[in-house]
Amino acid sequence: MRNHAYILLNLTLLLVGVIVPFTPLCILEVFFLLIPMKLYALIFIFLLLFGLIRFNKSIIVSSVRFLLPLVIFVSSQILSCFFVEKYQKFQCNKLIVKLEKYKQINNIYPESLNNDMTLKGINYRSLENGYELSFGRGFLVSEVYNSTQKIWESYGWND
Repeated sequence: MRNHAYILLNLTLLLVGVIVPFTPLCILEVFFLLIPMKLYALIFIFLLLFGLIRFNKSIIVSSVRFLLPLVIFVSSQILSCFFVEKYQKFQCNKLIVKLEKYKQINNIYPESLNNDMTLKGINYRSLENGYELSFGRGFLVSEVYNSTQKIWESYGWND
């Protein structure tokens, strides 16, 4: 029964870790969970060293089982941000091609996107000489593409 609870805990942390970077809860994590996570990691290091010094396999296994939820939680957040950024940039690049074709035909960029150009999670803003595409990549960071400069820029919560 304990093993099922442990597996359920890790799966829950995996799911929460995938979702948290894209919600306002990431503020709570950054400001209130960093110190407990560091303490958690220090306890792991202490248990692991204690197990290695005493050559006790059960202490080493316990220390690894102790750290695994933290590793799952943090790595799932990093991986979800990475994959969301790659997927959204891929979608944006397809949209950029459509927008450039639209400009070639009409000599102007559209004021707003029509239904076949709209993509979930990607924001379009018409500018005087071009447009901006933006999306959130997690942890309150946005990626913005400016068509006049033809570059991507990252903006965090403090920009």
